[in-house]
Amino acid sequence: MLWAIGVSQNWVVLLLLAVALANPSTVLLGKVLEQKRELVSFHGRVAVGVSVLKDLASLGLLILIGVQSPSPWALLLFLLPLLRWPIGWILDRSGHNELVLLLGLLLALGGGEVALWAGIAPELGALFMGAVLAQHPKVGELSRLLWSLRESFLVAFFLKVGLAGLPSLGGFLLGLGFVALLPLTIALLFWLFVRSGLRARTSFLASASLATYSEFVLVAVAMAHGQGLLAEQWGTVFAVAVGLSMILAAPLNWASHSLYERLEGFLQRFEQGIIHPDLEPTRLDGATSLSVGTGRTGAAAYRYLSQQ
Repeated sequence: MLWAIGVSQNWVVLLLLAVALANPSTVLLGKVLEQKRELVSFHGRVAVGVSVLKDLASLGLLILIGVQSPSPWALLLFLLPLLRWPIGWILDRSGHNELVLLLGLLLALGGGEVALWAGIAPELGALFMGAVLAQHPKVGELSRLLWSLRESFLVAFFLKVGLAGLPSLGGFLLGLGFVALLPLTIALLFWLFVRSGLRARTSFLASASLATYSEFVLVAVAMAHGQGLLAEQWGTVFAVAVGLSMILAAPLNWASHSLYERLEGFLQRFEQGIIHPDLEPTRLDGATSLSVGTGRTGAAAYRYLSQQ
């Protein structure tokens, strides 16, 4: 489709945009699931896992298109794991809050600058620096602090895209056309999930939560335009698609349970009859007792009821 509407003739750019368009917004997904208290539910974990996997694929393609002519010094990036001990030592002595945040920002920017010096994409350098600290005990605190910073950068990025100008009528209609394809995305993901042995309910809720376009699309468009591989006009087209998809995603996710109840009879026809080990029952059926909790109180209640 991207080739048919004349986005580009470069197959690398087309592949990059195709993968980016298949990628949902992990930031929005996490926020919606957290507000609904479904982040640790089975369908929430499935949706987040799929989203993170697509993030990695998009990041890999962004790195690929950003590589121009790496110097021989680029091989030194593979020695970054040797910095795990000294960087971890500094992180242990950075205390909490502001100093940890500044250190994390310094490591990300420093890794990017080293990658640029080596002639490769700065995203790869920042990724390597993150991998160096992946097993550190304070990585959870650092991740939480950097998450808020990431949201600030994301708002600034969308503001920059909006200031680039208003789309033409044709560009707006093209962006609206991309949004109209999202129901096909939900149907395809639902089919893949049920074919993998998931229940119709889990498959539908996970698919509905993944029905957005990610900010990765705008990053990919900006990078392709910077390399002279994509016309500037496509930036506003995809900005419209990403913005509208996020606007529609919130009410869709809040209404996903009621939508499933209406479509339950139809959707259950696609189930494979395979019980996934992580699935939990959603009905009590004929149960007359329910023991809540697995601590001392719950165990005592269970023993008392079983004796009666």
